Amino acid sequence: MEAVLDHEAGQIAQEKDLPQAWEDPIGFDDYKLPKFDTSIFPTWLRDYVEGVSESTQTPRDASGIAAISILSTILSRKYEVKVVGDWVETLNTYTVMALASANRKSSVSKSFIQPIMDYEKEQVELLRTEVAKQKDWLRAKEKRIEKLEKDYAKDNDQKVLNEIYTVREEIEAEEIITIPSFITADATPEKIADLMAKNNEKIAILSAEGAEAFQMMAGRYSNDKASNIDIYLKGHSADNVSIDRMGRESIKLHNPTLTVGLFVQPSIIRDLPDNFQDRGLTQRFLYSFPTSKVGYREIEPNQMDRSVKDEFLTNMDKLLRIKISPPSPMATDEESFQLTACNEPIQLTFDEEAGRYEVYLRTQIEDMLKDGDITDGFQGWLGKLSGQIIRIAGLLHVAEYVGREIPSEINVETLEKANVLREYFIQHAKKAHGVMGVNENDEDAKYILKKITEKCQDEEVIDHQKIWQTTKRKLKEVQNLDIGLANLEERNFIRNEVQGRKKIIYINPLLFNTPKSVPNSPNDG
Repeated sequence: MEAVLDHEAGQIAQEKDLPQAWEDPIGFDDYKLPKFDTSIFPTWLRDYVEGVSESTQTPRDASGIAAISILSTILSRKYEVKVVGDWVETLNTYTVMALASANRKSSVSKSFIQPIMDYEKEQVELLRTEVAKQKDWLRAKEKRIEKLEKDYAKDNDQKVLNEIYTVREEIEAEEIITIPSFITADATPEKIADLMAKNNEKIAILSAEGAEAFQMMAGRYSNDKASNIDIYLKGHSADNVSIDRMGRESIKLHNPTLTVGLFVQPSIIRDLPDNFQDRGLTQRFLYSFPTSKVGYREIEPNQMDRSVKDEFLTNMDKLLRIKISPPSPMATDEESFQLTACNEPIQLTFDEEAGRYEVYLRTQIEDMLKDGDITDGFQGWLGKLSGQIIRIAGLLHVAEYVGREIPSEINVETLEKANVLREYFIQHAKKAHGVMGVNENDEDAKYILKKITEKCQDEEVIDHQKIWQTTKRKLKEVQNLDIGLANLEERNFIRNEVQGRKKIIYINPLLFNTPKSVPNSPNDG
């Protein structure tokens, strides 16, 4: 039957002159998105980012986004940026990088997470004995209270009651030793809050398979879908969180700082629940849609120099071991940075020139917000952009001075480096908000175009039914095919015609015959 239809289509094409004048096809936005500029990083981190990209044959965007997430994981709650007045930006970031399967996302993720996992393992070994001793001590104190309570019930002796108070005060005054935990992957919101309560009110959700993390945000195991994302909303801005738990002690967090760094497939972003955007969760993310290298990867790529990896591991270890405490007025400069743990981050500020530059950046972004044509969702995202740039500047500042005294002021050069990423994140956020509802049929159109290039090489005209048979498993309804074909026609890839009762599709020969018609092979330049 298919052969008959193809024959009939060919006859019709012969009876009617084929279109002669074709314009160049107009590609989809994702082929034109800016690439991640790795020059923003200090040399030791830039070399590692580029080395991971080369050895794994993945876009530099993936490693660049992972680097931001890992700096956020380590440095949030250690430092923050005081901008002006009471405006303080924490250094935690929410990022999501979207690439299709077979793009080695796990390899990239592991390359950056491994130093933290090694540090956690070391701390487990160091603290295991101390934690066990403390648990024994607490159990003994609880047993003592139980005995004293029985004694008091018998004799009503005020001295016994006073001792009960004293023992309870000793328990409450004891600083609980916990094994540090930096990273989780797909914990429930309640578990995330619990982990933060035990880890200086911080945790990071990092995953190369971020779909599960988004499912948790959407309430995979909760009946209360409306409030389920509160910890994610407030964990970005360090707002107070209080979670009441039936039969258990409530969780109260005063300055929760959550880092989120997810690698996902593009469809995950497209299918995010509407309430994520309605409540402002999607506006808190920095987005990245790199161009896949699949099909263009080197079979035997250059491997990273061992010295590059060693320097990265050394500096990551130094960042992990920074423990924040205000230096004593009597301490030397060197002693001031041999710090002991406490709960309050050190505040960084901008020097005078950087302060003026920050005002200039904020003014530019404010002018962008005057555009009445942008969607509410993207406007909400844009309204947070200046804060995002400031957070990245803070991360870059500490990374630049790793192993040395960290200056309290961020200079203009560092803020300018952070601002290099502004246009990158703006364009990728526009893409994200398109995927999240503005241009949903682009994905279908790209799928149809892919099938045309795979199945219809050297054909000038094809039958609508043939394309439907090829795409119906994914598109489900024929109207989705027609919407996608109309999109492709607007972009000059095809022309839709009706001949009698048959729908005929003419294919732009430039799609196959010129390099302009297809995306260039990925190149990080």
